[in-house]
Amino acid sequence: MLAQLRISNFALIEDLDVSFYDSFQVLIGQTGAGKSLIVEALGLLLGKRADLSKVRDEKKKAVVEGTFTLKEDFLKAHPDLGEYLEDGSLTVSRVLLPSKSAVSRINGETVSLSVVKEVMGQVLDIHSQFDSSLLYDKKSYLPLLDSFGKSDKAFLKAKDGYQKAYSDYLKLKKQKEEFVSNNDLSQKDFLEYQVNEIESKHLGENEIENLEEELSSLENYENLENAYQEFSKVLSESDFSESLSGLDRTLNLFNGTVLEKEAQSLKEKLLDAQDALSELDEKYGDLDFSPDRIEAINERLFDLKDLQHKYGKTTSEILDYLKKSKEKLENLSHFGEEKERLEKEEKAKFDEVMTRASALSKERNRLAEGLSEKVNAELNDLGLKEGGFKVAMMDREPDQNGSDDVSFLICMNKGGNFLPLKDAASGGEASRLSLALKAVFNHLLPYDTLVFDEIDTGISGNVATKAGKKLSEIAKDSSVIAITHLPQVAALADHFFYVYKETEGENTVSHLKEIEGEEVVEKIASLLSGEEVTKEALSAAKALLKQNKK
Repeated sequence: MLAQLRISNFALIEDLDVSFYDSFQVLIGQTGAGKSLIVEALGLLLGKRADLSKVRDEKKKAVVEGTFTLKEDFLKAHPDLGEYLEDGSLTVSRVLLPSKSAVSRINGETVSLSVVKEVMGQVLDIHSQFDSSLLYDKKSYLPLLDSFGKSDKAFLKAKDGYQKAYSDYLKLKKQKEEFVSNNDLSQKDFLEYQVNEIESKHLGENEIENLEEELSSLENYENLENAYQEFSKVLSESDFSESLSGLDRTLNLFNGTVLEKEAQSLKEKLLDAQDALSELDEKYGDLDFSPDRIEAINERLFDLKDLQHKYGKTTSEILDYLKKSKEKLENLSHFGEEKERLEKEEKAKFDEVMTRASALSKERNRLAEGLSEKVNAELNDLGLKEGGFKVAMMDREPDQNGSDDVSFLICMNKGGNFLPLKDAASGGEASRLSLALKAVFNHLLPYDTLVFDEIDTGISGNVATKAGKKLSEIAKDSSVIAITHLPQVAALADHFFYVYKETEGENTVSHLKEIEGEEVVEKIASLLSGEEVTKEALSAAKALLKQNKK
């Protein structure tokens, strides 16, 4: 429930701090007293866009903060809210700053507006006489019908089977489209030209890199030769080979002594040095330093430049391009067969989609009958024609939700035709329709707190009493706050709050206070007779309240 609401520096509200209850509560007061401001402030807690012009004193921040105490059963139905809780409660605030910006917080931590909408969209709902989400937004009908079957195993199985089949169909369709796109037959001649061009060069693995490395070595030939000649001179003058042979024999004398291990290690290193000298001498002898070799390398590299320009800078990039091009040519040679295969698989999967769509439609039609029955029962309670509501289903092109086009239809008069809600319902009837739908769907998945903003507009008398009783029934599932001008509705509440405004100095300020006892009688009487409360109105108010206690 909304346990605490705090509003400061917001339009006519200077400083408001009020506690609410887990029950049916009404806000009453004269037109213009500030009831709509309270609803607007609650709308900020839902993540609605802030009207910064509503900041009362532009030098100070405006704050709207609500603390919600959430029940265990509610949290079980909304497990993702757990991460936002603090000691079982949820405090949400919107702060409008003098800098013309707004800040959102949950339990003191700054969050994005999208997080506020995601969290509070599960906790709080504000429903007004102008709320068209249930009545006039046709896009909401299918989700509402499906939510009616949220615990129906047969429906859920059919929906899950359909969505899996449709997902598989989309994947296969995409695979076929990509195959056709990637295997354009008009590219065959060009691919063949590219493959022939690369293959005609007989490019070897790492050839370009090896040639460039060799060329670099050859171009440093004079420095390399001088280094080697100097190196050879030092070796010959020091008679290094003979010295190594002598050392080898001498090191054998250490066998059987405490230095045997160290002597053998040194001997191995001397042998490694001999091998390294041999490798260096052999590689130098294999080098071809002729000018003809340099010219041949340059010619080969020049011949390969065109491939590098077209297909890749390195040998591996060019050869990879060749491999992929040959694979594409191979696919093109079997293009017709593969395309036919994919088309057959796509058709088979689409046929499965339509079969499962038919099964899903069958389950939805069953749900539609149940939903129609539930809503009609609620409408009957509210004094509307029995059997005047029905859910109609038509076929449409399949998408991820199936192939059902859902409409909510209403017939308000005996012998009349069923028409879309927006075309058939008058103001008072629309209020009752909206209330009936809210009663059905909130029972399936209750909000923590429901705010009804003059949803009883356009009704009166006995129907108003029925609307009040319906709000009282809804309060068994959720905390209900109703703003009303109808005494029949107000008298059915468990708690009463009075909204009024006063002139304080040069300013007008709105206030909200809880009222009890005789003050409740007086305010309900004023709803009956206007500003001048008569004895008859007081007597009627007492009768309404007494009737509520029965």
